[in-house]
Amino acid sequence: MKTTTVLRDPKGPPSLKMARFLSDLLDKREGFTAEFEARVREAIAPVIDPSKPVTRPMTKEQAHDTIEWLLAKPKKAPKPKTTTRPPWPDEGLYRHDDGSVWRVYHTQNRRLAAKRLEIQETHDGWAGRFQFVRGGLYRLAEALAEGKVHLMTQAEATEFGRMYNFCVNCGAELTDDRSLAAGYGPTCAVHRGWHYPNKAEAAEILGRPVL
Repeated sequence: MKTTTVLRDPKGPPSLKMARFLSDLLDKREGFTAEFEARVREAIAPVIDPSKPVTRPMTKEQAHDTIEWLLAKPKKAPKPKTTTRPPWPDEGLYRHDDGSVWRVYHTQNRRLAAKRLEIQETHDGWAGRFQFVRGGLYRLAEALAEGKVHLMTQAEATEFGRMYNFCVNCGAELTDDRSLAAGYGPTCAVHRGWHYPNKAEAAEILGRPVL
């Protein structure tokens, strides 16, 4: 007998977990139009990246029904196995077309690995933390080869930091006026080769005197 899923707050927005599962299903299933895929991706984009505007709202109930519908669709045929894998991305910050932010880094044994930035709303703003994703490096390499990922620019890092008030590179809260103007801190600016404003530049950006 088929069980019925009881959703908490069905008219509310879908969770981040649901949005990411939907994104994965769109990648792995077939039997729907490109227009349908574009509509769903547009609806879940603000859930994955809160900085994106809500242009096509989706409720948790709608997301659940879409997931059930996609699960009934056939899986895409596996790609032919090749003897070569996509080249690993270089160390750095990457922005996926779905809005997620990834960091490629070297582990203590000098192997490359990838973490994904998890953004959470707190009682006084936003907080972010990079979490390791198993198989994330290979997924990122494939997305990079398909043109779905790009190296994050200084302008994107600045926009991100000013919106969330924490550094996209390390997740630290931005409290210094120069860091608030830059969107990241001085240490990360040096590490990434990004410009860090002086006090005069920061005052002009913020539109007020800086400390």
